Amino acid sequence: MAAEIERDCVELGAEGRLIRMQLEELVGHVPREKSAVIVDYHADGGAERTQEGLEALAALPYQDLLEFELLAVLGYPASVNPLDHSVSPRGYRVLSHIPRLPDAVVKRVVSTLLGLEGIVRASQRELEAVEGVGTVRAREIREGLRRLQEHNLMDRYLQL
Repeated sequence: MAAEIERDCVELGAEGRLIRMQLEELVGHVPREKSAVIVDYHADGGAERTQEGLEALAALPYQDLLEFELLAVLGYPASVNPLDHSVSPRGYRVLSHIPRLPDAVVKRVVSTLLGLEGIVRASQRELEAVEGVGTVRAREIREGLRRLQEHNLMDRYLQL
């Protein structure tokens, strides 16, 4: 849908500036979030697999995005019943929301602490033990995760 609106903005020229700004506001972070979700949930992980998953996802019609066959895009075999198979996030998407945290550090934290649950439960010392994470960065990670949890709880509370 965004590509179609972008095409219309090109046709409108200067008249489409407001629409282009609104589009950027609405979908500006979607490409980054989409790749982070694929990295988080892809069966094999890795940059190559993520790129394959993103290409397969882009090839799907929007009507099929809610179908269970979407698991094939994430590298799971067709024989896997999505209702019988549990998946959990690795933590890339959550850590990408913490400011000033380089991608290389995010990868090392995820691989060392084995998933989002391990990252959330990690102590200050466990975070400091990860290569490239010192005392200050470990504190920033823990504080960033705490802020994200509070924000999530507030959003849930306000929706009630």
